[in-house]
Amino acid sequence: MKKTRLTVLVLGIILTLSTTQANAGLKSLVNGLVNKHTNVSSNSSNTSISNVTNTQKRSALKQALEMGVKYAVSSLSKTNGFLDNPYVKIPIPSSLKTVAKVLKKTGQGKIVDNFVAEMNHAAEKATPKTIDIFMKAIKQMSIKDATKILTGPDNAATEYFKQHTYSSLFKAIKPIVKESTSKTNVTKYYKTMMDSYKKYKKPLNTLSSYKSMLSGKKSKTNEEPSSDLDTYITKKTIKGIFYMIAQEEKKIRQNPVARTTKLLQKVFGSLK
Repeated sequence: MKKTRLTVLVLGIILTLSTTQANAGLKSLVNGLVNKHTNVSSNSSNTSISNVTNTQKRSALKQALEMGVKYAVSSLSKTNGFLDNPYVKIPIPSSLKTVAKVLKKTGQGKIVDNFVAEMNHAAEKATPKTIDIFMKAIKQMSIKDATKILTGPDNAATEYFKQHTYSSLFKAIKPIVKESTSKTNVTKYYKTMMDSYKKYKKPLNTLSSYKSMLSGKKSKTNEEPSSDLDTYITKKTIKGIFYMIAQEEKKIRQNPVARTTKLLQKVFGSLK
């Protein structure tokens, strides 16, 4: 009987010790997982632009800008890249709106449409020549510039480009536009438009004058349109390129999926 009680007591002690050890092990395991989770959360919450090195900032921004420039140039230099994109399509110059209106009234709207198409095709041909200018500006970017851009608004990089590349872009693009307009039908359609306009201008001016007299308003149909198409197309081409770069920049800033490299993920992911 005593032997049996002793055996039960020993078994009880063993079970108690085992349970205590198991509890201690379980507690240790739980504490380890909690601490690990806490550390991960702490690391994530502490990730900010201040934890990113200057080299990483500059490198990430260069990657992002190169992606934006290549996207803009490839999109706009393809066939109908400008014409089929309502956000960058080059419209009829405001100085020629009266001409376009007259031609459409006389059933010659197709001439206007062809003229607009040829202006946009001229922009397409000039766009590829801009990439070297943008790449040069990216290489010359300082750490200070990179930090300012990263912590700036969604179009900060695009604004930087406008400040540092506009003059060079204009000088590079205008000769190409000029060559393109002389070789394509831009000049042809412009001349056709102006010839038709002059043909119908007098009777329409007379009609407009009568209407103006009756309404008491001064007629504006006698204003002569500007013929500096090359400057107009050049400015619109640059504006279109900047717009496309801005869209890609915004995408990288706001959409994690657009950050296709680990460096982009780290740097742009740290922005609050």
